Amino acid sequence: MELADRIAALSDFAAVAACQDLATALAARSGVALADAVDELPPELIGRFDPSALKEGLDMGYDIALPPEVSVQLARAMLLAAAEDETTAPVLAKVLDESSDTRQFALEVLAIGAALSMVIFSATSSYGKDGFGKAALSPELAEKIGGWLDKLRPWVGGGSAA
Repeated sequence: MELADRIAALSDFAAVAACQDLATALAARSGVALADAVDELPPELIGRFDPSALKEGLDMGYDIALPPEVSVQLARAMLLAAAEDETTAPVLAKVLDESSDTRQFALEVLAIGAALSMVIFSATSSYGKDGFGKAALSPELAEKIGGWLDKLRPWVGGGSAA
């Protein structure tokens, strides 16, 4: 089954959980501190979002839960982008293969930290035969990431979700 089909078959809760697990797996594999990676964001993203606000979001609001309607939509978008990327697709496939989530929540929520981790990793990393490295950000991925940042803006860096 194709990764996109597997993602489509996930319940909302499972999609959010998979996105959180993928963010954790990518952060663990890269070996780069997320706060340091913020300094390496490409100019086209820095123009859309203040790096200090991202760092503050990582420091102060890492565990803030996004509303379910934002969490589910954002998680599915990030999973689909990961499925299309040759760097993240193998990691995503492994996460989906190994996922047997027994956590129980009343609502599907994505923590701001997982969302920021995915944004930062996607914008600053590549994976090749020598491991993780720097990647050129394609215009298509820059547009996707910019959209993700726009969705996160109210919850990062002292913003208000109201």
